Amino acid sequence: MSPQQGIRQTTLPLNPDAFYLFYNDKLPGFRMSLGVTTYVPGPFNMTTEGSSSENWQLYSQGGRFFIRNYDQRAIYQLGLDEASAQIPTMLRRSGALGQQWSIIPIDEGADKGKWRLTNGMLGNETMLAVGSAGTFPQMSSSTEGSAWEIRLNIGSERDDTPKNMDMMVNVLSMEIGRQH
Repeated sequence: MSPQQGIRQTTLPLNPDAFYLFYNDKLPGFRMSLGVTTYVPGPFNMTTEGSSSENWQLYSQGGRFFIRNYDQRAIYQLGLDEASAQIPTMLRRSGALGQQWSIIPIDEGADKGKWRLTNGMLGNETMLAVGSAGTFPQMSSSTEGSAWEIRLNIGSERDDTPKNMDMMVNVLSMEIGRQH
């Protein structure tokens, strides 16, 4: 499937009962994914298009987003912890600040129409970005590689939506921290 076939760019509000694909211009032809290794907790990376683990649910609760993967359902969420504050991994679902994300639209410049992702544990000073070396996204204080194109995956003809997969689940004991 070509990058444009069967998908369209999103606008807020994001639908929690849909799956999204994340693209970054630093790695054309790649999507954010768990890759072939879907063990958890574990890192995620950018892989070539075509795996189920490139589908992400953006679940909103309390003004923040929780990012869940198709393959891991609502059991795990993308996040940071004290041991790995710069490299997001899949962590058991909780309301911890490190699993809370802000998805901020870029309104001007060359990246207009794309999004920046910041994490509740680190605040707006760092963003999820793809660096110049490697395919593992990490948190960065530079805006380079931090503009994400988020597309709704409408090419799927399946009945496996987040709602049908029991992914519409609130986190318990949501931590309150920095305002974004």
